[in-house]
Amino acid sequence: MASIFSDSDYNTDDNADDNADDNALAEMEAIDETINIYKSIKTHIEKTWKKIYEKEKISLETEYREKKVNLLNMEEKIRNQQKEITAQQKALENEYEICEKNFKIRENAMKNAQMYTGKNKMVSINLGGEIFYSMHSTLATISPFFGRLLSDDFGEPTRDKDGNIFIDMPSIGFEEILNWARFGKSDCYINAFLEQFKIYSSKDKINLLEKTMNYFGITYNNTMIEKGKKIRIYWRGDKTLLTAEVLSSKSNYPKLVVKYEGDGEIWEYSHRKIQHKLGPYSCYSASSEIKKHCDGEPLYWHYGKHNGAKRLDTFNEPPQ
Repeated sequence: MASIFSDSDYNTDDNADDNADDNALAEMEAIDETINIYKSIKTHIEKTWKKIYEKEKISLETEYREKKVNLLNMEEKIRNQQKEITAQQKALENEYEICEKNFKIRENAMKNAQMYTGKNKMVSINLGGEIFYSMHSTLATISPFFGRLLSDDFGEPTRDKDGNIFIDMPSIGFEEILNWARFGKSDCYINAFLEQFKIYSSKDKINLLEKTMNYFGITYNNTMIEKGKKIRIYWRGDKTLLTAEVLSSKSNYPKLVVKYEGDGEIWEYSHRKIQHKLGPYSCYSASSEIKKHCDGEPLYWHYGKHNGAKRLDTFNEPPQ
């Protein structure tokens, strides 16, 4: 049987297939080229953005550092201004304190001047052969003895050949007693004097001074720490006021040793550290709750082992 297709028809089909392959290949090459172009553009964009980012980053970091430096400079300037203001304020406060102090000095001086006017007059006394000069009002406040001696009711006192009031008693310690009266009869002053006197004087002189003071009727608030005396000690940590007995003599042992009532603990302190006669824990400046237990005596305080206090097992004072 003869074929209905000729040889030319077969050739035409082969050509068509070849053309289709060529077209497909061309399209693929075009797609590859487009992809490459896209990649190239993408790479370019990424590089460009990276450069922009790095540049902006550097710019922002530089700006941040500059602002930080400016801020630190401003803070330093403010601190310096605050220091200057504080210094000026302190200077003004000091100036005010000086002015206030000078004002009080001048005010007191005018009051003191009144002592030398009117009925108040100078008095001289011969005490055991030593002459003392003072104002009438000062001597009269020492004790009832001098108040009565200088009153009009007593009559004319005995005088020596020079007209001084004569008192047949030793003058031992009287200069300090007179100063004590001149400055308001301070407990701190008289106790400090008597404490030093007892340390550096003989027993005979100590007894003589005591007899002289008793003769004149001179009384004072005895706040000296003596052996056998009971003192009140404030424990700040526990906020407790405890009573303790003094076991040591200052003239014989350099430290203050006490035994607490109740638990019987024995502690050793420094005389200087434990005494706060004018400090925040004294009877003059302590709270009213503490003052109720103080009875006019200075308040001593336990300053702890970290400041040098020692707890002892026993204590035997060395012989004198």
